[in-house]
Amino acid sequence: MIVFAIATWAAYTTLLMMTLVQGLKHRRLSLIAFATVLTIVTSLRQVLYFWGLATPFPENYFMKTEWALIGAANLVLITWLVVTMLSYSFNAPLARLVSPLFPSRDPSPDPKSPPRGVLLAILPPFLVAVGGTAWLIASFGGVANFTFAVKVSKSLTGSYAIRTLGVIACMLSYYAFISSIKFSATGRIQLPRMTLIYLAMVIMTLAANFAWGNRYALALIFLGYMLAWHLYIRKIKPMTFLLVGASAATLLQGLKLLRLALVSEATGNEIVANTDFWLNLSTSLHLVEFDALLLALRDSGVLFEFRWAQDFINGLLSWVPRSLYPDKETFHIGGWFRQIYQPWTVNGWPVTTPGSWYVNFSVWGIPIGGWISGLLMRAFDTAFDKLENSAWKCSIGPVLVFFMFEGGISMGFPQYVFLYLVPLFLAQIWVAQVSRSK
Repeated sequence: MIVFAIATWAAYTTLLMMTLVQGLKHRRLSLIAFATVLTIVTSLRQVLYFWGLATPFPENYFMKTEWALIGAANLVLITWLVVTMLSYSFNAPLARLVSPLFPSRDPSPDPKSPPRGVLLAILPPFLVAVGGTAWLIASFGGVANFTFAVKVSKSLTGSYAIRTLGVIACMLSYYAFISSIKFSATGRIQLPRMTLIYLAMVIMTLAANFAWGNRYALALIFLGYMLAWHLYIRKIKPMTFLLVGASAATLLQGLKLLRLALVSEATGNEIVANTDFWLNLSTSLHLVEFDALLLALRDSGVLFEFRWAQDFINGLLSWVPRSLYPDKETFHIGGWFRQIYQPWTVNGWPVTTPGSWYVNFSVWGIPIGGWISGLLMRAFDTAFDKLENSAWKCSIGPVLVFFMFEGGISMGFPQYVFLYLVPLFLAQIWVAQVSRSK
C-alpha cells in the first residue's frame, strides 16, 4: 500500500507544481497562492511519512501509518485540484463579471508616482491594530498574560477584528512603502524620509500581529511581501527565495517556542515543547492539517455526522458583529472537529479547505467547492492583472490573495469580504479622491 500512497502523492504534487509554474509564468496570483498553500498543508507532511520520520498525529487515533487512507486522501486532493483548474479555465467570461468584487484599481492617477493621502488611509487600521493591541497588553498586565488570553483561555473572543485590521494595515503600509521608494540614476534604491516612516509602520503592524500569536498569518504576509518586491521593485533569485523560506520556517519555530515561554510565564507552570523535532516543525508550519484531513475523510459519516452546510451558514452569518449576535458559531471547523476526539481542548485541528467542504457536503463538497473556488480565483486574477505596472496591485494583491484563498474558497469567504475587501475599497476610494484633488 505504501507504493499506492507514494504514487498518488507524486501525481498530486506534480499537478501542484505545474499549477505553481503556470502561476509564476503568467503572474496569476491566485494560482501561486493556491498551489503554495496546498503544498504546505497537504504535500510536505507526507514526505516525512515516506522517510519514516513521522506518523499521522495523534498517533493513538491511527493504526500506525495508514497508507491506503493516505492514498485515498491524495485522490480526493487530486479531484479538488482538477475541478478547481477546470473551473478556472472555463469560467473566464463569468469571472470578468465577478472581478469587480476585488479592490484592484490603482487609486493613483499616475501609478509610477507616490499617491497622496495614503498616510491618512493607513492611520485608522494602524491605530486600531497597534494601539488596540498595546492597550490590551497593558490591560492584561503584560505580553505573557495577553498571549495566554488569546491562545489558551480564548477570553478575547469577539476582539479578533483588531488582528484583522492589523493585516489591512500591513497591506496599506507596504503599499505606501514600495510606492514611495526612489531610484538613483544608477538604479540604486533610495529611501526618502517618508519611506522610512512607512517601513516603521510595516514593522509595527507585523509586531502587533505576532502579539496575537498569529504566526501563520505572518508567514503569509511575508510571502506576499517577497512576491510584491519581486514583481515591482527588483527580481529575487530562486535561491534567495529558498534561503528566505528556510529562514522563515526557523523563525516560525522560534516564535512558537517564545509563545510557549510566555504562556508558561502567565500560568506559572512550565510548558515544554514536544521533544519530537519533526512534530514540532509540522505543527509550526501547519503541516499537520493533512493529519486532520485523514481523520475527517475516515470518520465523517461514521464517527460523526456530516455538517450538511452548517459551517457554510456560519460563514454567511460571520460578518455580523458578536455584540449583535453573541451566540453565533465560528465558521472555523477546526475547534468543533478536535472536540469530537478531545472535548476538553480549546484549540482546533483545521482539516484544510477541501476537507471542510467534504465534512459539510460529503463527497459532493469536493466538486462543488472546487468549482466555486476556480471561478473566484479566476475573478481575482482577472482583477489583478498587469501587476508590474501598479504599486497598488503589486502590494495589495500578493498579500490579500493568501488570505482570500486558503487552498481554495473556505467557508469564511463572506466574512473575508467584510473584513478585508470593504476596508480596502474604502482606503482605495480615499486615496483616489485625494490624489486627484488639486
